Amino acid sequence: MSKILNIGETKTISASSKTYRGAQFTIVMQHATANTAFTAAALNLDNLRVAVRLMQAGKKYAICNDRASILFRESGFKTAAFDGCFNVTNWTTLVAAASGVKAKVSVTGFIDFGGSINLHKGDTLDLEATLNTGAFSTNVDSAASFVLFQLVEGQGVQYGVETIETFSIPANESLFNLEAGDNLQRITFVNTDTESILEDDRIIDNVNVSGDGWSSVQQYSELLSGRLGSFENSILANTRFQSFVLYEGEDLDNVNTNFNLVPTNVAAGKNNVVIRRLNTNIELVKRGQSKAAHVTAKVAEKLGLKR
Repeated sequence: MSKILNIGETKTISASSKTYRGAQFTIVMQHATANTAFTAAALNLDNLRVAVRLMQAGKKYAICNDRASILFRESGFKTAAFDGCFNVTNWTTLVAAASGVKAKVSVTGFIDFGGSINLHKGDTLDLEATLNTGAFSTNVDSAASFVLFQLVEGQGVQYGVETIETFSIPANESLFNLEAGDNLQRITFVNTDTESILEDDRIIDNVNVSGDGWSSVQQYSELLSGRLGSFENSILANTRFQSFVLYEGEDLDNVNTNFNLVPTNVAAGKNNVVIRRLNTNIELVKRGQSKAAHVTAKVAEKLGLKR
């Protein structure tokens, strides 16, 4: 089930059964003037806020509660959804601008839950979205523009809940230290205002990330080169500009991050450390084991095997 969200509205989608893997957003915009092309300034994702809340096995989890400008970039770091946050060439043209015709485009964003969420009796999953004034520029016909959003179903076995936490870096900071704690799956530095990889425009001078049995110290040039391995070519990698995945892998405990920054390039609210933390308990593990056993039994039955 999807819902349409207009300027000034807050709406919620709730689910109490099935399995979900994420939330999808399609932003549809019509230009206010005929025969005029869109520019990236038409959309400000800081003014689309998203909260995902889960009540499962008697416990409450805040999966995320943040601006779409950060959530879409973090989840879509390795996909075209990242480019859609700022690059008009990655928007989908629905109606081309022409004489007497207003252009219409769509922009897609996705929030990845980091795995499956298997809802059982008594569980609830709420997806709340708010579209604030300022999301669309004055060049957009707000009355004919909207956000379509929905929960996305998935398959798989759940053993925990991944939460997305954001730590914003204040303006003009030269040092930023974060004791991130335990059970980290990923650490991403998300910048939302710089479209350059030039050294003079860098946000991070160097960064040190450490946890139990693992550490990494990278200079700015090493962050750029290290990012290349996640993409087919340097062009795609470089369009992530000043955003970087600093860690991704198995649960990392006792995590500390230490950033040395270029203060003149650090704007308020535009640089964020986003962490993904795995939360689990005995009840979720038992549920996962039960579902896994059920899946194994079905496979055995299809193969004609006796268990």
